[in-house]
Amino acid sequence: MIKLTLTEKGGEPKLLTFEKDEITIGRVSGNDIVLAKGNVSKRHSKFTAKPGGQIEVADLKSTNGTYVNGRKIASPTMLAPNDRVYVGDFLITLDFGDAGAEEEDLDGDAAGAGSASHRLPVPPPPPPPRGTGSRASTLPPVDGDGDAGYGSHDGDDEDDLGLAAHPPRSGRMPIPPPPPPPPPRRPPTPMASRALDKLDDDLDLPPAPPDEDTGSVGRFAHSRAADDDISRKVSVGVRPGPSGPAAAPAFAPAPAPAPAGGSTDVGSAAGLEALLADAEVRQILITAPDAALVDRGQGLSLHDAGLGEPNAVADALWRLANTAFPPPAPDNPVVDVRLPDGTRMTAAFPPASPAGVVAAIRRPTLVERELRDLLPSGSGEVEGLLAGVLGARRNVLVTGDLGSAAAALGALGAAIPPERRVVAIGAAQPSARGGWIDLAPSVDAAGLLRVAAGFRPDHLVVGELIGPDVGELALLAARGQDGILAALPGRSPAEALARLGTLASVALGGASAAPALAAAAFDLVIQVVSVSDGSARIVEIAEPRASGGAVTAETALAYTGSHREPGGGCLEGRGVSSRLASDLSAAGSSLPPSLIAQ
Repeated sequence: MIKLTLTEKGGEPKLLTFEKDEITIGRVSGNDIVLAKGNVSKRHSKFTAKPGGQIEVADLKSTNGTYVNGRKIASPTMLAPNDRVYVGDFLITLDFGDAGAEEEDLDGDAAGAGSASHRLPVPPPPPPPRGTGSRASTLPPVDGDGDAGYGSHDGDDEDDLGLAAHPPRSGRMPIPPPPPPPPPRRPPTPMASRALDKLDDDLDLPPAPPDEDTGSVGRFAHSRAADDDISRKVSVGVRPGPSGPAAAPAFAPAPAPAPAGGSTDVGSAAGLEALLADAEVRQILITAPDAALVDRGQGLSLHDAGLGEPNAVADALWRLANTAFPPPAPDNPVVDVRLPDGTRMTAAFPPASPAGVVAAIRRPTLVERELRDLLPSGSGEVEGLLAGVLGARRNVLVTGDLGSAAAALGALGAAIPPERRVVAIGAAQPSARGGWIDLAPSVDAAGLLRVAAGFRPDHLVVGELIGPDVGELALLAARGQDGILAALPGRSPAEALARLGTLASVALGGASAAPALAAAAFDLVIQVVSVSDGSARIVEIAEPRASGGAVTAETALAYTGSHREPGGGCLEGRGVSSRLASDLSAAGSSLPPSLIAQ
């Protein structure tokens, strides 16, 4: 018989009894105790009852190890009555019955007699292993008759596992460990939240607690005052709003306290906070601790005002990164995360950036443009071609640098007839429009595409194809999804299609037909470049062609002129294929003969 008390981190203790001499603990069904947690291996640990009332614990080559009194064991270990065993986030203490009680009594007598034989103090539990999963524990509550069990993630119930709770023996109640400190609160996403600085006027909130030093130093140093204030506002029901002018965020991290012995004037990151709260800001590039380039929809330009005290700027950026899920590793100086509203943040802290923190913050918001803004002078008929492509719900791939591609998607999105339903991923419209659903990019890009297609939209807009979603997008197009507008970085239509095919092949498990399937998903490829006035300009329109497993771009119209400057050049060429022209004509968009290949 084995009796043990199992306590999840921060939970209530459960006393379990097994009428057998050997039990196993693991993440999957088939173990005597199933703990469906990411830091528990499929077969993690084994407990064995030995003659004389002793119990042995052994690690079953688990990933994160088994710990006894805070020390990782490498071989089977005999346990004493007061020993603590740690498996993932769970604490296990053994009940040795009468033998354990007698041993405790003997220890007590020896201590009273002044004997030098006594147990060493038990060290604290080991830290949780890095990289643990976020699955919820399946520890069930104790029901009315006192039964309890541990279910697994695959649906096995306690009857299948043969677990039953056992009431504690009279006079020997298990003593639970002290609860761990609560996890740090995370403020709402700064660039996606509504302004929080006005909430105190609208809501009757209790006064904020006084500043409390967290004890951290360096770039992690800050007080809890601002975090608690933001958390109080969130707790009363304030939810982050959509990105855009109607959701101007306010990011006000608390100033970091000076290290011991240093100056008390630590400064602030007021300049950075102002940029993050500005709804017109699309992109922020911090190239030095107090220098930045800012894009407000007209291209990047130097930010004249300062960002603030460098340590405060670094602290503000770190706290912004920690609003992502999952947050960055606390000991990694390189950050690349997607915030909850889809904002992409990349940053490098010392020592990766010896001169100080550098960062790039980019909102997933389209740039407001019209189709004519994308066309050089003398190309008025091309505007009719693009409008016809949108009217006929043809699929378009936009390629170029990230800034110009966002401008092109913004112009194409604005030209979609207002009565149509649009679902956009990472391409939020800056102006309010009915029938437009914004979805924030997530880790599961392919799954989010399936969700978007479930709305049966007339148009599906994807702000940036990143890899795994390419295969899913090709499959959606093969199943009949029309009206796709997607952006993929590239320097030419041919390069973009080659990249598209490679990503599709990887996403679809190396299928030989993947490149052709991805190319067939689109009717046109539009190449866009940035010009000197900060706008974007179409320089090539091509049609994908697949032959013998190879994918090529057949140029329909190309820019001609001495340079790519505003007002110069035009789009000329053989025109689009007669097949595409027939599709547009059937949808009610007739093209002039000059735009149709003969």
